[in-house]
Amino acid sequence: MTDELSNVIKKSYKEIENKNYKSAFEILYPKLEDYPDNLELITQIAHCYYKMGETSQAEEYYEKAFDINNNSTLVLDPLIDLKIELEKYNEAEKYAKHYLECEDKVYATQKYLETLALIKHYEGIEDFEKKTDIENLNSASCSIISNAFIELIQNREDTKNEIEKAILYANKAIELDKNNIDAACVLAKCYIEDKAYDKVEELYKNTPNAHVSSTFMGIYAYKKFVDKNYNAAIEFYSKALELDETNEILYFNLAESYMQIGWLNEAEVIVKKGLALNENNVNLRLSLANIYYMGREYDKTLLTLAFVNELEPENIEMNLLYAYTYANQNNFAKANEYAKKLEGKVDSNILDCSFARIYYNLGQKEKAYEIFDDVISRNPENIEILADKADHLIYDKDYEKALEIYDKILKINPNYVDAYYEKSIICYRAGNKEDALNYAKIAVEKDCNNASYQFNLGLRYADNKEYDKAIDCIKFSLAMTPDDTEKYNTIGWLYLEKDDVESALSYYKEVLAIDQNNFDELTEIAHSLECHNQYEKAYEYYQRAFRVNPYDYDYILDYSKFVTEHISAYDGIMILLNFSKYSTNSNLKTEAKNRAKRIKKENLSKLNFKQKLSLMFK
Repeated sequence: MTDELSNVIKKSYKEIENKNYKSAFEILYPKLEDYPDNLELITQIAHCYYKMGETSQAEEYYEKAFDINNNSTLVLDPLIDLKIELEKYNEAEKYAKHYLECEDKVYATQKYLETLALIKHYEGIEDFEKKTDIENLNSASCSIISNAFIELIQNREDTKNEIEKAILYANKAIELDKNNIDAACVLAKCYIEDKAYDKVEELYKNTPNAHVSSTFMGIYAYKKFVDKNYNAAIEFYSKALELDETNEILYFNLAESYMQIGWLNEAEVIVKKGLALNENNVNLRLSLANIYYMGREYDKTLLTLAFVNELEPENIEMNLLYAYTYANQNNFAKANEYAKKLEGKVDSNILDCSFARIYYNLGQKEKAYEIFDDVISRNPENIEILADKADHLIYDKDYEKALEIYDKILKINPNYVDAYYEKSIICYRAGNKEDALNYAKIAVEKDCNNASYQFNLGLRYADNKEYDKAIDCIKFSLAMTPDDTEKYNTIGWLYLEKDDVESALSYYKEVLAIDQNNFDELTEIAHSLECHNQYEKAYEYYQRAFRVNPYDYDYILDYSKFVTEHISAYDGIMILLNFSKYSTNSNLKTEAKNRAKRIKKENLSKLNFKQKLSLMFK
């Protein structure tokens, strides 16, 4: 390169650094006549054209640069990126093959694989993997290959080989770079696909930067969702959204988690935030319709579905929800109109059973059971349908018929362990504690690693006052679902039954470690301690609950009653008077004052002179 051209290039670089692309172009272009084959000059001109928005000229000059040197990453990188941007994927792949002729084999291989991944040519990555040695790849290339195998399983029936390959390359990527979060995410996806959820938990603990990846947080949240630990799912989906506020899938998944625990208002807020990013997102629209449906706001459900209908008139979930919504409005003519649209697309038995449930909820129980019986006559050995009918018999407290159905299920499939679990629940509700315990034991004998079976057996032992056995079972269950607050609470209560207050408190503290300001948990702990005459400890938790929610009048009544009876009548009265002072509800203010007066009258002998005098001026 001559000194003259070198000075021109340097001058243009300064203009490009200052984003003065037109000025840089005007410096470079006149020199093209003198230096028509200079690679750096031509790539700089192409870059200026691109930055000025003239993509066709940029494409032309990048191709000229490629003709001069077809194995330079400095040329291939921007040329291929531009081809992908212009959606010329075949050309991008054609040029990407030249990466494999570059000198820096490791980096060039990575760029080649990145190109195939960007154009979603995963079969091409699969073919490349067959011809290459894993030892010649860097961490990034290994994670790209592992992710390609995850993508390939979407359209394949037997996915064992793909999952094994994905795990192999993801592990190699992490071996080469322990901070490769992309590889960790792929590995987590593999475990999800393989239903190895315990490995996802272990991976989360061993991945130091997992908490800064929205993808990993989303996968881990899904793991919690599958475990039916919806509070934890909400926590991690929320963390994922903090890292990526533009991810519409995370809004949908977070809303679904809220819906599972019945927090419809929170779910609605989240869905609407997602729709603010993309009002035409069909999944979010359907989620909103489901929220309204669950809240029995059927007119809003229909309005939301009308919006979806404009976008995807053949959407199966939409037509199902139309059918269910009209059925819940007792408009079965309209419901059947939408049901007919689903013929051949949805299992008619599932649809009929859904209508049966709706008839049941509308109070038309005879019609509901008539439909159940009709479906069962067509599918006499369908366990799911039989169990569905049994559930409704349990609602009606027809325990004998429900047990008969589960006996029938066990004749169809003697290995259907859930039948013993359900029979245990039915017997407990029917007041038959002995059989409830026996069936619970059978369920655990047949599947000792089922958390629900172990928990139920623990409760049945507790019914029998066999507290040590109960605690052992529930601890075993808790080890499989470590964030389940109900189990911590139950173990705490069992220890109180054994008069082991310290152990009880240690488990209650575990509950609050998950959410130290959980009002419901604090009040439940306070009530448990009160029931077991642990008044000082109960008072501590009553106070903590009060600090979290000082305006819940029903709670104030319980709190005041407890304090009056077990701590101080004066303090119990003051709780009500202070509430009346700060409450904005005039009716509750008056009621609280009147109740305080009654308590004062009933406990006058317990008040000293100073307290009586003080209350005179309140």
